Order: sequence, then C-alpha cells, then structure tokens
Amino acid sequence: MSEVLSVETRDGRGTAFSRRLRAEGKIPAVLYGEGKDSISLTLCGKRIAKLLRDGKAKEVVQLEGASSESVTIKDMQFDTYGTSVLHVDLVRVAAG
Repeated sequence: MSEVLSVETRDGRGTAFSRRLRAEGKIPAVLYGEGKDSISLTLCGKRIAKLLRDGKAKEVVQLEGASSESVTIKDMQFDTYGTSVLHVDLVRVAAG
C-alpha cells in the first residue's frame, strides 16, 4: 500500500512566502512530468518527515486534495544543517 500525501495548491512565490509556509508547518513543492504543466503545491511538513524517517521517500506515493496522482519524490532541498526540508520536487508516475 502506498503512502498518501495531502496537497494544496500554492499561488505565492518567493523566499518570504516560502518562509511563511514553513513557519506554518508546510513545505513548498512542485509537481511536474508526463508532458503536463507543472503545479505549485504545499505539503504537510510532518508527513514528509515521516516518509524520510520510515525510509519511504523514494517510493511511489499517492496525492490527494488539489491533485490526485501517483508521484515519486525526485529531489528534496534541505537547510544548511540537513535537518529540515525546504522544498520538494515531485514527478508524475506513468499509469500502467
């Protein structure tokens, strides 16, 4: 059974906006791939931390909310100390 991540769309951009999101416990993310337009999203920081802790960060996960697709985490940016996730890149997984 794949993990489920709840996502919301994100309209704002920039450093200040991203810092506000992180202060709220959310992580900015982008979803792209399969020839479709990219979508700016926010993820729950606690859920991403749990995926990392459980060693499931490279598995296929299911999105729910603003987008309902199967994705894999392509890249994560961390803070200088490598303790906090700053941004996540998600890529769509081909169906079938």
